[in-house]
Amino acid sequence: MRLRARPAAYLLGAVIAVMASETLIALYYGRGALQGAATHFATLGAGFIGVALGAWLVAKYPLSTPART
Repeated sequence: MRLRARPAAYLLGAVIAVMASETLIALYYGRGALQGAATHFATLGAGFIGVALGAWLVAKYPLSTPART
């Protein structure tokens, strides 16, 4: 399977966001809170929506770099 760098970076960012949110939920509420499918799908959705929204915002409002003098 071959992926270009940008889609692979978005996918990796979403997976990292999901893993981080599930880790924080497990630390705060205990491991039993992660056993349901609803929590798992909620963190998956939040991770992918967050990365997609971030990518859209960066595309719509690109970061400007300072001009060299």
